[in-house]
Amino acid sequence: MARNITTTYPANLPLTEEETEAREQFIHEFTEEYQISARSDLRLLGLAATEYIKSVRLQTQELATGHVLGNLRFHPIAELVRLLGMMDATRAAKLRSKQPTNEEESEMLRFLMDYSAMPTRRNNHEK
Repeated sequence: MARNITTTYPANLPLTEEETEAREQFIHEFTEEYQISARSDLRLLGLAATEYIKSVRLQTQELATGHVLGNLRFHPIAELVRLLGMMDATRAAKLRSKQPTNEEESEMLRFLMDYSAMPTRRNNHEK
């Protein structure tokens, strides 16, 4: 049976200035990239940004000590991915949203793709 390996650090450890900037940048990038504006999604994004900072701290600690967190189920990155998935703020969700949603859109997309693949014709006067 595998032994649980856990790493702890004080929960009341305040964010450094660099961490605060990184957290704000994380939130800014995701709100721009995925057009996040719903209040509930913004709350989840705040939690995800905190998990991002926790993961950076944990990685720094792992590199410094050589002690690697063995229980990946509770790793901050796993929680970060789960929170982003709840908001559909992932590349897969972004790609899904660009797919046509009905037959008319699909038909228009096919037409435009076929049209763009047609060879261009030069003016008859040019040779």
